[in-house]
Amino acid sequence: PDGTIRYVLNVQSQQGHDNLTAEGIYCSPTSFGGESKRSSYKVFGYGDPVNKRWIAPRKGSWKNIGSILSGADPIRGPLFRAFCEDGTPASQQALQQRVTERAGKYSPSMINRSK
Repeated sequence: PDGTIRYVLNVQSQQGHDNLTAEGIYCSPTSFGGESKRSSYKVFGYGDPVNKRWIAPRKGSWKNIGSILSGADPIRGPLFRAFCEDGTPASQQALQQRVTERAGKYSPSMINRSK
């Protein structure tokens, strides 16, 4: 209801180690027209798979999404495009389809063009 999509992100290293974060992305309807809150993201916690717990971040504030869209963040940029571009998806099924198409392993944004 508040426009925030919450998710657990698991980035697995080449050695097979899981790096878990509980995060949220807020999708602003528009960045123009005096909108008080812009699109942003926040890390709510870091997963500790060894001790099976969540660790709160030291700086748990919302960060403006604009800086990651330039390609500086190869994970959250595609997630923002999947979650927020063209408006927030109306259902969980539509969201899953967008993630697969726009931010999934084989989407154009995730293909390593340097190979």
